[in-house]
Amino acid sequence: MRYTTKALLDPLLFYYSPIAKEEDTISQCVLCRFMLFEFIDVFINIKSIDDFTMNSFMLVTFTNACWRVAKILAGRGKILKVINLLTSDYCVAVDKREVEIKEGYDGIARWNTLRYVILVQITVALMLIVPLSNESRKRILPFRSWLPYDLSSLKLFWLSYVHQCIAIMAAAYINVATDSFISGLMIQICSQLDILKYRLIKLPRLYNINHRDEFLSSLTHCVLHHEHIFKFASAVESVSNPITIVQFCASAVALCSSVYQLSKHSVDSAKFMPLILYLLCMLFQLFFYCWYGNEVILKSMEVRDAVYEMDWILLDNNNKKALLMMMKRSERSIQIKSGYFIALSVEPYIKILKASFTAYNALQQISN
Repeated sequence: MRYTTKALLDPLLFYYSPIAKEEDTISQCVLCRFMLFEFIDVFINIKSIDDFTMNSFMLVTFTNACWRVAKILAGRGKILKVINLLTSDYCVAVDKREVEIKEGYDGIARWNTLRYVILVQITVALMLIVPLSNESRKRILPFRSWLPYDLSSLKLFWLSYVHQCIAIMAAAYINVATDSFISGLMIQICSQLDILKYRLIKLPRLYNINHRDEFLSSLTHCVLHHEHIFKFASAVESVSNPITIVQFCASAVALCSSVYQLSKHSVDSAKFMPLILYLLCMLFQLFFYCWYGNEVILKSMEVRDAVYEMDWILLDNNNKKALLMMMKRSERSIQIKSGYFIALSVEPYIKILKASFTAYNALQQISN
């Protein structure tokens, strides 16, 4: 359990580390300052749809990152509550099979984080390097932004370039840390549901060999474990809810804008590869939430099936009633909601993609 908690907290500590508090404060200030300059650029310098889409997909990324910093730092108490629930006695693996289940899900969380980090780092590197490879003598920064000075000075250009480098790297690490943490929590819900199913399947064997006291203790433990999982899921939702609702809105805008920009660049263009990688990052980011939210729904419904499929005929009436109550509780699936009304599942993911491409088609018609 200590290893699971460490695996969950590592992504957050990677950025929100109290040890690196001074460095974090500097990067957050740089991030907010750059976001402000991008907002000013939207209202002052944007004169076409091309300009707007070029600015908007990065603007929503930086705005989303600033929002996440604020919510994570303000919600430290809720995060500690979630971790405490996960480290309770109900969630501790007690035999070899349960350890295998936990390690399997921990491995999924680590592998997702690793792939996501690699993709984001490659994307950021290309976004920062491509402008420097510009063949023209004109100095071009990685991102559109309003500046209170002229870039004709080489020192000011490099100062602005470093400023944007710090801002994009801070935003990238914030997003990786937050997405990995929240999707990791949903993976842990799935892990606990699988462990509960395994414990339910073992119950009739205890009854058969006349270990009645142990059986009653295990049955009570399963019922309380099931209720504990619902509490854990509710705590996860309280942490993720303000983050996911903003993420859905940001993803719709970013996907629409990045697809529009892709349509304006040829495959051999220097900007094409950074744009396609950015699009993949946005798709992965949204996919993590929706896919594992959907897995939580499916796994919670499987608990009811596990109760029904066990050899409950051998049990006495009181034990059957306890299991029946658990089945009734399982009829209502566990859902992690965004904005308290959108359940994280595959369906909202598809709808956001459709809405983004509908908006893209509208932009194409307007620009033509």
